Amino acid sequence: MDHQNIGLLIAELGFPIVMALAAFGALWWTQKFVMASLHRDIEEVKSELVSSQQAQYEIIVKLIDRVSGLSDGVLRTEIICRTAIGLEQEWNRIGMAKGGRKKD
Repeated sequence: MDHQNIGLLIAELGFPIVMALAAFGALWWTQKFVMASLHRDIEEVKSELVSSQQAQYEIIVKLIDRVSGLSDGVLRTEIICRTAIGLEQEWNRIGMAKGGRKKD
């Protein structure tokens, strides 16, 4: 808009209404700018979280495998020690989950 159109608009609507419309336009533009920058920042954080979650998932899988391997090693060591000492094996306990149920 040029100066002549703004002058006509002020003459027809009044200065307070034109200034209110201008303030509304400025607030709308500011809000649009802030929302766009927030959306960009949120997308960046979201992509970082996805990559972090993937890394954590891989770590958890490796830890579960390590614990399973250690559990098998402890069981083998217990069986060897019981055999060497001459103690009776607890075959009903081997292969059981917590709570005394069979593992699948």
